[in-house]
Amino acid sequence: MDFSHTEFAFSRLSPFQMRRYALLFQLLQYRAWVQIGVAFLLQAHKWKLPIHRLVKRNLFQYFCGGETLQECISVLETLRSKGVGAILDYAAEAQSGEVAHARTFSLLQQTLAFCSTSMGPGFFGVLKLSALSEMQELENFDSWKSTPACETLRGRLRQLATQAEAGQGSLLVDAEESWVQGGIDALTLELMEAYNETRAVVYITLQMYRHDRMALLQQLVRQATEKNRYIGIKLVRGAYMEKERARADAQGSPSPIHATKADTDAAYEAALDFCLAHRDRVSVLVATHNEISTQRFVHQLLAEGISPQDSRYTFSQLYGMSDPISFTLAQAGFRVFKYMPYGPVADALPYLTRRALENSAMRGSANREYQWIRAEMARRRRAR
Repeated sequence: MDFSHTEFAFSRLSPFQMRRYALLFQLLQYRAWVQIGVAFLLQAHKWKLPIHRLVKRNLFQYFCGGETLQECISVLETLRSKGVGAILDYAAEAQSGEVAHARTFSLLQQTLAFCSTSMGPGFFGVLKLSALSEMQELENFDSWKSTPACETLRGRLRQLATQAEAGQGSLLVDAEESWVQGGIDALTLELMEAYNETRAVVYITLQMYRHDRMALLQQLVRQATEKNRYIGIKLVRGAYMEKERARADAQGSPSPIHATKADTDAAYEAALDFCLAHRDRVSVLVATHNEISTQRFVHQLLAEGISPQDSRYTFSQLYGMSDPISFTLAQAGFRVFKYMPYGPVADALPYLTRRALENSAMRGSANREYQWIRAEMARRRRAR
Protein backbone atom coordinates (compact mmCIF):
# COMPACT_ATOMS: atom_id res chain seq x y z
CA MET A 1 0.00 0.00 0.00
CA ASP A 2 1.55 3.26 -1.19
CA PHE A 3 1.08 6.26 1.10
CA SER A 4 2.98 8.65 -1.17
CA HIS A 5 -0.03 9.65 -3.29
CA THR A 6 -1.04 13.00 -1.80
CA GLU A 7 -3.61 14.35 -4.27
CA PHE A 8 -6.64 12.63 -2.74
CA ALA A 9 -5.40 13.12 0.83
CA PHE A 10 -5.04 16.90 0.56
CA SER A 11 -7.78 17.68 -1.95
CA ARG A 12 -9.84 19.37 0.77
CA LEU A 13 -7.15 22.02 1.36
CA SER A 14 -6.86 25.21 -0.70
CA PRO A 15 -3.43 26.49 -1.84
CA PHE A 16 -3.50 29.06 0.98
CA GLN A 17 -4.31 26.38 3.55
CA MET A 18 -1.53 24.19 2.18
CA ARG A 19 1.01 26.98 2.62
CA ARG A 20 -0.15 27.61 6.19
CA TYR A 21 -0.04 23.87 6.90
CA ALA A 22 3.50 23.60 5.52
CA LEU A 23 4.65 26.53 7.63
CA LEU A 24 3.14 25.00 10.77
CA PHE A 25 4.96 21.68 10.39
CA GLN A 26 8.16 23.41 9.38
CA LEU A 27 8.07 25.42 12.62
CA LEU A 28 7.26 22.31 14.67
CA GLN A 29 10.69 20.94 13.75
CA TYR A 30 12.40 23.71 15.73
CA ARG A 31 12.30 22.44 19.29
CA ALA A 32 13.44 25.61 21.08
CA TRP A 33 10.88 27.81 19.33
CA VAL A 34 8.08 25.36 20.11
CA GLN A 35 9.03 25.31 23.80
CA ILE A 36 9.03 29.11 23.92
CA GLY A 37 5.69 29.30 22.12
CA VAL A 38 4.07 26.71 24.38
CA ALA A 39 5.34 28.48 27.51
CA PHE A 40 3.92 31.76 26.21
CA LEU A 41 0.50 30.26 25.44
CA LEU A 42 0.19 28.56 28.82
CA GLN A 43 1.24 31.68 30.70
CA ALA A 44 -1.06 33.87 28.61
CA HIS A 45 -3.94 31.49 29.37
CA LYS A 46 -3.12 31.61 33.07
CA TRP A 47 -3.13 35.42 33.00
CA LYS A 48 -6.36 35.39 30.95
CA LEU A 49 -4.80 37.32 28.07
CA PRO A 50 -6.85 37.50 24.81
CA ILE A 51 -5.20 34.66 22.87
CA HIS A 52 -8.38 32.94 21.70
CA ARG A 53 -8.15 34.19 18.10
CA LEU A 54 -4.41 33.48 17.84
CA VAL A 55 -4.81 29.87 18.97
CA LYS A 56 -7.99 29.18 17.00
CA ARG A 57 -6.52 30.40 13.69
CA ASN A 58 -3.36 28.33 14.08
CA LEU A 59 -2.94 25.14 16.16
CA PHE A 60 -6.64 24.74 16.89
CA GLN A 61 -7.69 25.11 13.26
CA TYR A 62 -5.46 22.24 12.15
CA PHE A 63 -5.79 19.79 15.03
CA CYS A 64 -9.38 20.29 16.27
CA GLY A 65 -12.75 19.97 14.56
CA GLY A 66 -14.38 23.02 16.15
CA GLU A 67 -15.40 24.56 19.45
CA THR A 68 -18.88 22.99 19.37
CA LEU A 69 -20.46 19.91 17.83
CA GLN A 70 -22.22 22.12 15.32
CA GLU A 71 -18.89 23.60 14.20
CA CYS A 72 -17.64 20.05 13.57
CA ILE A 73 -20.43 19.13 11.14
CA SER A 74 -18.81 20.53 8.00
CA VAL A 75 -15.52 18.78 8.81
CA LEU A 76 -17.36 15.50 9.45
CA GLU A 77 -19.16 15.78 6.11
CA THR A 78 -15.88 16.40 4.27
CA LEU A 79 -14.30 13.34 5.88
CA ARG A 80 -17.39 11.22 5.21
CA SER A 81 -17.29 12.15 1.52
CA LYS A 82 -13.86 10.50 1.39
CA GLY A 83 -14.90 7.39 3.29
CA VAL A 84 -13.35 8.43 6.60
CA GLY A 85 -15.18 8.58 9.94
CA ALA A 86 -14.37 10.59 13.04
CA ILE A 87 -13.93 9.88 16.72
CA LEU A 88 -15.12 13.02 18.47
CA ASP A 89 -13.12 13.69 21.61
CA TYR A 90 -14.20 16.47 23.95
CA ALA A 91 -10.73 17.89 24.51
CA ALA A 92 -10.84 18.55 28.25
CA GLU A 93 -8.28 16.75 30.41
CA ALA A 94 -6.98 17.08 33.99
CA GLN A 95 -10.14 18.91 35.07
CA SER A 96 -10.50 19.82 38.73
CA GLY A 97 -13.61 20.21 40.88
CA GLU A 98 -17.07 18.63 40.82
CA VAL A 99 -18.55 21.48 38.78
CA ALA A 100 -16.04 20.85 35.99
CA HIS A 101 -16.48 17.07 36.23
CA ALA A 102 -20.28 17.32 36.03
CA ARG A 103 -20.05 19.68 33.07
CA THR A 104 -17.67 17.36 31.22
CA PHE A 105 -19.93 14.37 31.92
CA SER A 106 -22.90 16.24 30.45
CA LEU A 107 -20.88 17.16 27.36
CA LEU A 108 -19.76 13.56 26.91
CA GLN A 109 -23.41 12.47 27.00
CA GLN A 110 -24.23 15.07 24.36
CA THR A 111 -21.31 13.89 22.24
CA LEU A 112 -22.43 10.25 22.37
CA ALA A 113 -25.99 11.27 21.46
CA PHE A 114 -24.65 13.29 18.53
CA CYS A 115 -22.46 10.40 17.33
CA SER A 116 -25.32 7.91 17.56
CA THR A 117 -27.60 10.18 15.53
CA SER A 118 -25.18 11.49 12.92
CA MET A 119 -22.83 8.53 12.48
CA GLY A 120 -25.01 5.51 13.18
CA PRO A 121 -23.92 2.01 14.30
CA GLY A 122 -20.21 1.41 14.69
CA PHE A 123 -19.34 4.86 16.03
CA PHE A 124 -16.71 5.42 18.73
CA GLY A 125 -17.07 7.69 21.75
CA VAL A 126 -14.03 8.55 23.84
CA LEU A 127 -13.26 9.88 27.29
CA LYS A 128 -10.35 10.77 29.54
CA LEU A 129 -10.87 9.83 33.17
CA SER A 130 -8.81 12.83 34.31
CA ALA A 131 -11.62 15.01 32.94
CA LEU A 132 -14.12 13.29 35.25
CA SER A 133 -12.03 12.93 38.42
CA GLU A 134 -9.03 14.40 40.20
CA MET A 135 -5.59 13.28 39.13
CA GLN A 136 -4.63 12.71 42.75
CA GLU A 137 -7.62 10.42 43.23
CA LEU A 138 -6.61 8.31 40.27
CA GLU A 139 -3.01 8.24 41.47
CA ASN A 140 -4.13 6.99 44.91
CA PHE A 141 -6.85 4.74 43.55
CA ASP A 142 -6.49 1.92 46.10
CA SER A 143 -7.41 4.23 48.97
CA TRP A 144 -10.01 6.17 46.96
CA LYS A 145 -11.93 3.39 45.22
CA SER A 146 -14.39 2.84 48.06
CA THR A 147 -15.35 6.49 48.54
CA PRO A 148 -18.65 8.13 47.51
CA ALA A 149 -16.77 10.24 44.94
CA CYS A 150 -15.50 7.10 43.23
CA GLU A 151 -19.00 5.62 43.22
CA THR A 152 -20.22 8.80 41.52
CA LEU A 153 -17.54 8.34 38.88
CA ARG A 154 -18.46 4.67 38.43
CA GLY A 155 -22.10 5.64 37.97
CA ARG A 156 -21.21 8.17 35.29
CA LEU A 157 -19.01 5.69 33.47
CA ARG A 158 -21.81 3.12 33.47
CA GLN A 159 -24.20 5.69 32.04
CA LEU A 160 -21.78 6.52 29.24
CA ALA A 161 -21.13 2.84 28.44
CA THR A 162 -24.88 2.11 28.46
CA GLN A 163 -25.46 5.02 26.08
CA ALA A 164 -22.74 3.81 23.68
CA GLU A 165 -24.10 0.25 23.79
CA ALA A 166 -27.67 1.40 23.13
CA GLY A 167 -26.50 3.36 20.09
CA GLN A 168 -24.60 0.29 18.79
CA GLY A 169 -21.32 2.11 19.26
CA SER A 170 -18.24 1.63 21.42
CA LEU A 171 -16.59 3.65 24.17
CA LEU A 172 -12.83 4.24 24.18
CA VAL A 173 -11.17 4.98 27.52
CA ASP A 174 -7.96 6.86 26.78
CA ALA A 175 -4.65 6.12 28.49
CA GLU A 176 -2.87 8.84 30.43
CA GLU A 177 0.28 9.23 32.57
CA SER A 178 1.67 6.03 34.10
CA TRP A 179 1.18 7.21 37.69
CA VAL A 180 -2.60 7.47 37.21
CA GLN A 181 -2.96 4.61 34.75
CA GLY A 182 -3.43 1.95 37.44
CA GLY A 183 -6.70 3.55 38.53
CA ILE A 184 -7.79 4.11 34.94
CA ASP A 185 -7.11 0.46 34.07
CA ALA A 186 -9.02 -0.81 37.11
CA LEU A 187 -12.12 1.24 36.30
CA THR A 188 -11.95 0.35 32.61
CA LEU A 189 -11.69 -3.38 33.39
CA GLU A 190 -14.81 -3.11 35.56
CA LEU A 191 -16.67 -1.63 32.59
CA MET A 192 -15.33 -4.21 30.15
CA GLU A 193 -16.50 -7.08 32.34
CA ALA A 194 -19.96 -5.54 32.68
CA TYR A 195 -20.52 -4.52 29.04
CA ASN A 196 -18.42 -6.76 26.79
CA GLU A 197 -20.62 -9.86 27.01
CA THR A 198 -21.50 -10.15 23.31
CA ARG A 199 -19.08 -7.71 21.64
CA ALA A 200 -16.40 -5.14 22.42
CA VAL A 201 -18.43 -2.19 23.73
CA VAL A 202 -15.68 -0.78 25.98
CA TYR A 203 -12.09 -0.42 24.74
CA ILE A 204 -9.04 -0.10 26.97
CA THR A 205 -6.04 1.84 25.62
CA LEU A 206 -2.58 0.26 25.79
CA GLN A 207 0.47 2.50 25.37
CA MET A 208 3.05 0.14 23.93
CA TYR A 209 6.00 2.38 24.79
CA ARG A 210 5.47 1.02 28.31
CA HIS A 211 7.40 -2.18 28.85
CA ASP A 212 4.64 -3.77 30.98
CA ARG A 213 1.77 -3.46 28.48
CA MET A 214 2.35 -6.71 26.58
CA ALA A 215 1.99 -8.66 29.80
CA LEU A 216 -1.26 -6.80 30.52
CA LEU A 217 -2.59 -7.61 27.05
CA GLN A 218 -1.88 -11.30 27.58
CA GLN A 219 -3.57 -11.15 30.98
CA LEU A 220 -6.66 -9.48 29.49
CA VAL A 221 -7.06 -12.24 26.90
CA ARG A 222 -6.72 -14.96 29.54
CA GLN A 223 -9.34 -13.31 31.75
CA ALA A 224 -11.70 -12.73 28.83
CA THR A 225 -11.45 -16.37 27.83
CA GLU A 226 -12.12 -17.53 31.40
CA LYS A 227 -15.09 -15.18 31.86
CA ASN A 228 -16.47 -15.50 28.32
CA ARG A 229 -16.03 -11.81 27.54
CA TYR A 230 -14.80 -9.82 24.55
CA ILE A 231 -11.98 -7.28 24.56
CA GLY A 232 -11.66 -3.94 22.82
CA ILE A 233 -8.07 -2.73 22.54
CA LYS A 234 -6.95 0.67 21.35
CA LEU A 235 -3.27 0.28 20.54
CA VAL A 236 -1.05 3.38 20.63
CA ARG A 237 2.66 3.87 20.98
CA GLY A 238 2.33 6.55 23.68
CA ALA A 239 1.79 10.25 24.16
CA TYR A 240 3.64 11.30 27.31
CA MET A 241 7.22 10.24 26.57
CA GLU A 242 8.99 13.38 27.75
CA LYS A 243 6.86 13.76 30.87
CA GLU A 244 7.37 10.09 31.81
CA ARG A 245 11.15 10.26 31.47
CA ALA A 246 11.43 13.59 33.29
CA ARG A 247 9.40 12.30 36.25
CA ALA A 248 11.40 9.08 36.45
CA ASP A 249 14.66 11.06 36.41
CA ALA A 250 13.40 13.47 39.08
CA GLN A 251 12.39 10.59 41.36
CA GLY A 252 15.47 8.51 40.61
CA SER A 253 13.27 5.60 39.54
CA PRO A 254 13.40 3.38 36.44
CA SER A 255 11.59 4.77 33.44
CA PRO A 256 8.31 2.94 32.70
CA ILE A 257 8.86 3.23 28.96
CA HIS A 258 11.15 1.44 26.53
CA ALA A 259 14.64 2.83 26.12
CA THR A 260 14.49 3.10 22.33
CA LYS A 261 11.93 3.72 19.62
CA ALA A 262 12.93 0.41 18.02
CA ASP A 263 11.87 -1.40 21.21
CA THR A 264 8.54 0.45 21.19
CA ASP A 265 7.98 -0.40 17.52
CA ALA A 266 8.70 -4.07 18.19
CA ALA A 267 6.29 -4.10 21.14
CA TYR A 268 3.57 -2.42 19.06
CA GLU A 269 3.83 -4.94 16.25
CA ALA A 270 3.98 -7.85 18.69
CA ALA A 271 0.75 -6.58 20.26
CA LEU A 272 -0.91 -6.39 16.83
CA ASP A 273 0.19 -9.96 16.10
CA PHE A 274 -1.22 -11.12 19.44
CA CYS A 275 -4.56 -9.39 18.85
CA LEU A 276 -4.86 -10.94 15.39
CA ALA A 277 -3.99 -14.39 16.75
CA HIS A 278 -6.81 -14.04 19.32
CA ARG A 279 -9.39 -12.52 16.99
CA ASP A 280 -12.12 -14.72 18.41
CA ARG A 281 -11.99 -12.47 21.51
CA VAL A 282 -10.21 -9.25 20.51
CA SER A 283 -11.24 -6.21 18.51
CA VAL A 284 -8.49 -3.68 17.91
CA LEU A 285 -8.32 0.01 17.03
CA VAL A 286 -4.95 0.43 15.29
CA ALA A 287 -4.11 4.00 16.30
CA THR A 288 -0.81 4.80 14.62
CA HIS A 289 0.89 7.21 12.22
CA ASN A 290 3.59 4.66 11.44
CA GLU A 291 3.55 3.67 7.77
CA ILE A 292 5.48 0.43 8.29
CA SER A 293 3.19 -0.85 11.06
CA THR A 294 0.13 0.08 9.03
CA GLN A 295 1.34 -1.61 5.84
CA ARG A 296 2.41 -4.69 7.77
CA PHE A 297 -0.97 -5.12 9.48
CA VAL A 298 -2.91 -4.49 6.26
CA HIS A 299 -0.92 -7.25 4.58
CA GLN A 300 -1.61 -9.59 7.51
CA LEU A 301 -5.36 -8.94 7.36
CA LEU A 302 -5.48 -9.58 3.62
CA ALA A 303 -3.29 -12.67 3.91
CA GLU A 304 -5.72 -14.06 6.51
CA GLY A 305 -8.66 -13.39 4.19
CA ILE A 306 -10.17 -10.83 6.56
CA SER A 307 -12.45 -8.26 4.95
CA PRO A 308 -11.30 -4.61 5.11
CA GLN A 309 -14.75 -3.83 6.54
CA ASP A 310 -14.50 -6.37 9.37
CA SER A 311 -15.74 -4.44 12.42
CA ARG A 312 -13.05 -5.99 14.62
CA TYR A 313 -10.33 -3.98 12.86
CA THR A 314 -10.28 -0.22 12.62
CA PHE A 315 -7.47 2.20 11.78
CA SER A 316 -7.18 5.67 13.27
CA GLN A 317 -4.94 8.73 12.96
CA LEU A 318 -5.15 12.13 14.60
CA TYR A 319 -7.09 14.83 12.80
CA GLY A 320 -4.60 17.12 11.09
CA MET A 321 -1.94 14.44 10.74
CA SER A 322 -1.09 11.52 8.44
CA ASP A 323 -3.83 12.26 5.91
CA PRO A 324 -2.09 10.21 3.18
CA ILE A 325 -2.30 7.16 5.45
CA SER A 326 -5.94 7.74 6.44
CA PHE A 327 -7.30 8.47 2.99
CA THR A 328 -5.29 5.78 1.21
CA LEU A 329 -6.66 3.20 3.66
CA ALA A 330 -10.18 4.52 3.10
CA GLN A 331 -9.76 4.32 -0.68
CA ALA A 332 -8.75 0.67 -0.26
CA GLY A 333 -11.98 0.01 1.67
CA PHE A 334 -10.66 -0.19 5.23
CA ARG A 335 -12.46 1.20 8.26
CA VAL A 336 -10.69 4.47 9.11
CA PHE A 337 -11.50 7.13 11.69
CA LYS A 338 -9.85 10.46 12.37
CA TYR A 339 -9.41 11.09 16.09
CA MET A 340 -10.87 14.60 16.29
CA PRO A 341 -10.70 16.69 19.48
CA TYR A 342 -13.24 19.48 19.82
CA GLY A 343 -14.31 21.98 22.47
CA PRO A 344 -13.64 25.56 23.56
CA VAL A 345 -10.13 26.78 22.80
CA ALA A 346 -9.37 27.23 26.50
CA ASP A 347 -10.31 23.60 27.25
CA ALA A 348 -8.33 22.31 24.26
CA LEU A 349 -5.16 24.24 25.08
CA PRO A 350 -3.51 21.48 27.19
CA TYR A 351 -4.08 19.01 24.34
CA LEU A 352 -2.80 21.43 21.70
CA THR A 353 0.38 22.37 23.57
CA ARG A 354 1.09 18.71 24.30
CA ARG A 355 0.60 17.88 20.62
CA ALA A 356 3.01 20.65 19.60
CA LEU A 357 5.65 19.44 22.07
CA GLU A 358 5.27 15.82 20.97
CA ASN A 359 5.68 16.74 17.30
CA SER A 360 8.78 18.79 18.03
CA ALA A 361 10.25 16.03 20.21
CA MET A 362 9.74 13.51 17.38
CA ARG A 363 11.20 15.59 14.58
CA GLY A 364 10.84 12.70 12.16
CA SER A 365 7.08 12.83 12.56
CA ALA A 366 6.82 16.58 11.92
CA ASN A 367 9.27 16.29 9.03
CA ARG A 368 7.23 13.47 7.45
CA GLU A 369 4.11 15.66 7.54
CA TYR A 370 6.09 18.54 6.06
CA GLN A 371 7.44 16.35 3.24
CA TRP A 372 3.97 15.06 2.37
CA ILE A 373 2.64 18.62 2.18
CA ARG A 374 5.59 19.84 0.13
CA ALA A 375 5.12 16.89 -2.26
CA GLU A 376 1.48 17.83 -2.81
CA MET A 377 2.35 21.50 -3.34
CA ALA A 378 4.93 20.43 -5.95
CA ARG A 379 2.40 18.13 -7.64
CA ARG A 380 -0.08 21.02 -7.91
CA ARG A 381 2.58 23.25 -9.46
CA ARG A 382 3.38 20.61 -12.07
CA ALA A 383 -0.33 20.14 -12.81
CA ARG A 384 -0.73 23.88 -13.45
